[in-house]
Amino acid sequence: QRFGVRQRQTLTRCAAHSLYMSATPIPRSISLMKSGVMDVTLLQSESRSVETTIVSSDNLEKVVTILENKVDAGSKCFWVLPRIARSKVECEDDEDSHQSNVIERYNTLVKTLGEERVCHIHGRMLQNEREEQLARFADPSSKAAVLVGTTVIEVGIDIPDVNILIVEDADRFGLSQLHQLRGRIGR
Repeated sequence: QRFGVRQRQTLTRCAAHSLYMSATPIPRSISLMKSGVMDVTLLQSESRSVETTIVSSDNLEKVVTILENKVDAGSKCFWVLPRIARSKVECEDDEDSHQSNVIERYNTLVKTLGEERVCHIHGRMLQNEREEQLARFADPSSKAAVLVGTTVIEVGIDIPDVNILIVEDADRFGLSQLHQLRGRIGR
């Protein structure tokens, strides 16, 4: 069971001082900090520096070319998208017709990088299929270097070799999700 707000408030009433720790900026905590109810203490540790770059979806070919060069040099990448596939309704909807999805991106990257270098994972896959794709991606002797998926990679996956994260349509994710995804890199 998750440790919720009520349990935290009960403990806070019993203590003179409380320290809450979180690696992810939870929206409620951010609100409490902004209003002055909660103070912030930043614990710093040494970690690898991470470079963040924002690229327009119009430059997708350039991103794939750079990724291909990085993969050739030994890098591994998580490529995260908000959707698994398009539904018939989404294909007819003009606003969402430009939205990419895991299946389309996987197929595009396979054409460029080759099937042995690209894996994919999403929540509609059977458990054993997901585990097989993850094991192939995590295996240092495998040529698999790009894992295309949804936010199923957000929690519980620890592959230290991954040093690139591409989040496509990042505006479709919440702040906590983006922080969790960022936490998969530089571990």
